[in-house]
Amino acid sequence: MEIGERIRKIRKEKNLSIIDLANLTELSKSTISEIENGKKKPAFDTLKKLSFALNIPVSKLLDENTDDETILGISKSEKLVKSLQRAKHQPKEVLDELADFIEIILEKEEKKNK
Repeated sequence: MEIGERIRKIRKEKNLSIIDLANLTELSKSTISEIENGKKKPAFDTLKKLSFALNIPVSKLLDENTDDETILGISKSEKLVKSLQRAKHQPKEVLDELADFIEIILEKEEKKNK
């Protein structure tokens, strides 16, 4: 199940409309719709807003129960998987720093590939 499908499923389980979720997250209705329909991959900050609004951990959106081959539809390296497994027991501040670091690297790569 893709991340957008999980978000839609959880939103519906909580009896929330897209408008409700948009109001809770301060995201636009179209952004939520695009994510749920797989047209847009959510940034980590967006995932944090969605998880907070849905009252679930971000890991539930990422579905830690899936195999280690993909996360958000992207192939992962064994080294990254092991690093993330080690990191999951770190304090929130450390996890936020890791997320920021990953975002910096990804933004750098996106700029390089333009």
